[in-house]
Amino acid sequence: MSPGDGGLKMAPTLIAMACNKLYAADCASMDLKMYKKKTKEWAVIGRLPEIVHNMDS
Repeated sequence: MSPGDGGLKMAPTLIAMACNKLYAADCASMDLKMYKKKTKEWAVIGRLPEIVHNMDS
């Protein structure tokens, strides 16, 4: 059930639950994924931003 590829990664996969759905931000592949309960598969639903800016500065 792991959303990652199982290889070496720069950062661990971040997991969140919202509205009874499981989401994962896979930093290695820069993908945002959602877990489909019926098919037991991860589906890519978007991309993570390439650059993150600090909002405090």
